[in-house]
Amino acid sequence: MQKAVQPQSPQPPSVTPTETKRKIALERWQSQKDYYSKRVGSYKRWHLGLQLYMGVIAVFVPVLLSISEVPKIIPSILSATIAAAAVIENVNRYGENWRTFRTTLESLKRERILYDIGADVYKDLSVDDAATLFATRTEDILRTEWTGYFPSDQQQPNQTKR
Repeated sequence: MQKAVQPQSPQPPSVTPTETKRKIALERWQSQKDYYSKRVGSYKRWHLGLQLYMGVIAVFVPVLLSISEVPKIIPSILSATIAAAAVIENVNRYGENWRTFRTTLESLKRERILYDIGADVYKDLSVDDAATLFATRTEDILRTEWTGYFPSDQQQPNQTKR
């Protein structure tokens, strides 16, 4: 009786061919650049929209309070919407995220330019070494941004329980 031969999944090569490394690094870079580009625009719109709303309404509330014909409930409601907008901004951190994502996006763009023209740390490197370094530096840029969201992932001193 023969044993059934299980097909084995192909093992990844120990050394990835240069063009494959380059393709993987560039695809990862592009996907992250697209993600950050999209998010930057969204965060900016929300942040500026909420700030504009709060500013404009805050200017009109005292004016409405000085007009005797305007029911007092209207400025009260408008004041409450200012508070709600401030809470939305503070909880979702649109302004902070806009600045952080913009910084990360610009760092990614800079790294790609340096890589493409073989400047700075990429100068005099082989295509293979440059692709590896590009992937590493791209991930370092992303990790720097991520650590702001996941501080528990950072190494902390061990604390013993008593």
